[in-house]
Amino acid sequence: MDKEHEMHNLIDWIKFKDTKYIQYGWIWEILLIIFLSIIFTFLIFSMMAKFITGEAKDIGFLVAGVIAGLVSILISFNNKENELNKYRIKWCDDIRGLAHSYIAEVTAAHNSLCLLDQKYESYHSRLLFYYDNFIEHIGFEVLRDIEEKSIKVDLLLERKGDFKAEKIVHELFEFFNDEFLSIVARIYFLGGRLKAGENVENIEADVGEIKECLDNLNDVYLIPFRVEVGVYLNDEWNKVKFGSFWFRVKRSFIISLIIALFVTAVSKIGI
Repeated sequence: MDKEHEMHNLIDWIKFKDTKYIQYGWIWEILLIIFLSIIFTFLIFSMMAKFITGEAKDIGFLVAGVIAGLVSILISFNNKENELNKYRIKWCDDIRGLAHSYIAEVTAAHNSLCLLDQKYESYHSRLLFYYDNFIEHIGFEVLRDIEEKSIKVDLLLERKGDFKAEKIVHELFEFFNDEFLSIVARIYFLGGRLKAGENVENIEADVGEIKECLDNLNDVYLIPFRVEVGVYLNDEWNKVKFGSFWFRVKRSFIISLIIALFVTAVSKIGI
């Protein structure tokens, strides 16, 4: 089980590196095709020497049929990849639209809370300012809309695999969403108690923490999340342009087998 997990991690790491430097993917594809072509050529020569007998013409027809079959499989893989790319483009558009809407709504809520809080010097007046702004400009309807968008983003992002780009984006998204909702919850409950005339203990520490979290929310959570979403979508677009990792591996495998068969046919059979 540990070895299987290590193998999955190794494959995920290779795919992660490939995605990161996908514009140079043609280098490993060429090297893989050359390596596999040599291996396949050697194996085909050995098999023909041991098991295949007959006239060169008949063997030539056999090789041509196998090559035609491999070409059709390659075309089938290419058509399947094109269909997957249509879903990948839609996937990217859905994430881009949701992330844009989510970030815009949270940014507006964040700005309504912290843009004018500097003019309130006392902790009581600042907490009441936060609370009144929440009730007036944010409210539970906006929070419900933000939460609905956050659930959709959460469902769209895949989390399996230690090296998947989606996991990095998802973790940042979770941190950001949890931090924002935690701030809003503290403002609502503490501000509500203060508004009702209750004595709020440790108000200085609570309001200080709220202000610090609001000040850091943009730089620590929002900007990195926005950047990582952009990086992730760019990587997905590169997959559309260059092809997914496994598609290029299968393509290299089939092309190298076709080359090996053709080289064998030319050298051994003389066609």
